[in-house]
Amino acid sequence: MEMFSQDAMLKSWKQQLDAAFRLVEALTEGAERMHETQLEAAADAHADAVATQDAALRARDAAELAQVQLQWARANVEKSLAYWRAMYENALQTGAQLGACLQPRKEETGR
Repeated sequence: MEMFSQDAMLKSWKQQLDAAFRLVEALTEGAERMHETQLEAAADAHADAVATQDAALRARDAAELAQVQLQWARANVEKSLAYWRAMYENALQTGAQLGACLQPRKEETGR
């Protein structure tokens, strides 16, 4: 009886440890995806700022400058929405992975 109790305890401990490792892995992958999205957005924003600055300096009159600013603002809104959509989708994916980590595995349930 003593041996069965130790085996059951060790099996339970191993399952909990495996679940913890899967959780850490899912969180790390989600953080890496967010970091990649942020780096891409920052690089894109910098390139847009440089291009907009160049276009503003080349503007010949106030109307052309206003057009440059309008195009810049419109593009920023679109890119901002795309950025937050990507972050939201990443959060959903990470949440689904975390949920899957908390479900018992087939080999753990014996099914």
